[in-house]
Amino acid sequence: MENELITIREAELKAKLARLQESIAAIEQELSELEIAKGVLARLSIKKPAAVVATALTSAAPRSGAAKISQKKPEGLPSIKNLVLEALMDARQRGAAGMAPKDIREFVSTRYSYEMGSSANTVPSRMWRDEKLIDKNTETGLFSLPEKEKPVDVPGKEVSSTGLISNPEQVRRAGPGGGP
Repeated sequence: MENELITIREAELKAKLARLQESIAAIEQELSELEIAKGVLARLSIKKPAAVVATALTSAAPRSGAAKISQKKPEGLPSIKNLVLEALMDARQRGAAGMAPKDIREFVSTRYSYEMGSSANTVPSRMWRDEKLIDKNTETGLFSLPEKEKPVDVPGKEVSSTGLISNPEQVRRAGPGGGP
């Protein structure tokens, strides 16, 4: 049983490591492309009208080796709300105080190769303000998952640190055949 749990966790970590290595490779590829672009721009130090430069940049085809970030939400991708919740859960697990919209956008872009755009701002704000699904620190602007709920006080009952009600009078014993 314990070996199975260890094997499962090991497989999860290896899969996560593979995803991170893919992200690193994509980032390194982009950095090398940016270095090339800087060199080209340095050689073309001649001032050109902005419209000509914009047309040249938008018409340039992306390299086939570069990771493509999708602007359109792919089929089968979780809802934007679920993506936000997943990002905030990841932040909680890492011990972070929360995430700014740009961090949520980066998380989703890295994990799913999907660019959320302005949804990274509007959806968490709506989830906080209207739906009360998440918390927001108004001083820092960081969104976070709500604190885990504490046990509710039940009058006349003792609540243990585990949140279970202990009341010796109400201890029930199982009868024959599993009934009361």
